Amino acid sequence: MSQDLSEIRLSRDVIRNEVLRQASRSPASLGAAGLGLLLTAGGLALGLNPVVAVAGLLLMPAGFLFNYRFRYAEYSRTFVNAVDDAIERSRRRREGEIRADLYDLASGLPAKDASGDLAAEALSQFGRIHDKFELFLDVLDRKLQKSELAYARFHGTANDFFMKVMEHLSRTGEALALASQSESDDVRDTHITSVREMLDQNQAALEAFDRASASIAELRDMDAIQSEDVEFIRSQLDELARQARRLSQV
Repeated sequence: MSQDLSEIRLSRDVIRNEVLRQASRSPASLGAAGLGLLLTAGGLALGLNPVVAVAGLLLMPAGFLFNYRFRYAEYSRTFVNAVDDAIERSRRRREGEIRADLYDLASGLPAKDASGDLAAEALSQFGRIHDKFELFLDVLDRKLQKSELAYARFHGTANDFFMKVMEHLSRTGEALALASQSESDDVRDTHITSVREMLDQNQAALEAFDRASASIAELRDMDAIQSEDVEFIRSQLDELARQARRLSQV
């Protein structure tokens, strides 16, 4: 695929379209289509038994249909794993950049100064959301199969939320850096107030993530829970999505 896999958001349609693409390009599909074309062309052009031409017509889509029907799980699992790996690489790269920026900021500010305390809190929030997200992924891997659409939705929503919190922490650090560089007390106080508000927003987001994580952890398996439980979990994920939108708009 030409699209960056880390930019893909998994859904039933996206997975089905990728399976269709893989099934149509598999050697078995192409071989069956080629052989069917030869039989059809030969049957018509050379005046062979019409049954040969009909057999050729039937053979052309046979390889594709077989692959789509019986290898759907394999193709979808391969695709979901590839998307997950690409998203994880992108996430870890950006996460490392933000961690380094926050660490440098906290290291360069006076420990007992207000800005130093806020920088330490931002770095602490970074560590907490990182640990919570890793725990969430571990629970998700134990509760659901990657080929399940529920996994794709839960994972995608949580990853989007995590990255929004990370980017919000990055902006928090930038505001704190401006505060430390300002020579005007009024301007500095304005930035400090803004940083405190941003840290409060981060904390609210962390609490929402805790609630969603607890909902996933309570799952036994998708077949054993009641429909109202599924709806509750979905409501928690929707809340994460709303929290993520709030953070991106700040």
